[in-house]
Amino acid sequence: MDRLQPAAMDAPRFVERPWTFAGLRRRHARKEGVWSALDEHWCAASERFAKVGGRKDGAGYGLYYDLFAQREGFEMIAAVATDETASRPATFEQLRVPTRRYAVFAHLGPVSRLRSTIWTAWYGWLPNLGLRSAGDSLTPDFIEVYGDDAGNTGRPAIEIWFPVRA
Repeated sequence: MDRLQPAAMDAPRFVERPWTFAGLRRRHARKEGVWSALDEHWCAASERFAKVGGRKDGAGYGLYYDLFAQREGFEMIAAVATDETASRPATFEQLRVPTRRYAVFAHLGPVSRLRSTIWTAWYGWLPNLGLRSAGDSLTPDFIEVYGDDAGNTGRPAIEIWFPVRA
């Protein structure tokens, strides 16, 4: 991930929970135009979100794997939270993420600055708190949560959930 200007942000809250998702997985190359490809990915997935049964809420979730690894590309899954028996479109897969402890950061600016929030949390906050990633083959590097009811809960519309361990 490119080095970005640090974002102003509050300390994280911590949550422990499992997840079940249904979503559209794609591999993205680290190259010019990747942000447009991610936008297209979200659009393709969100058009099918209404066809997923057993949804837990109205939020959208972005699960990122290998984003911080020194590899050619990374995987992203644009998803919704579901129950374990959810029906889903044929192009969607079901993912079960085991119970993990998450450091949850609020994104406090425009979506165009989201990368700065992710960078600041990953390279600044987490190491300074003595935490490292608990991501593995079953657990993403982080989960973006695009809330559906931020106005009702008082929580921000976008949060970044990092699975962590000491």
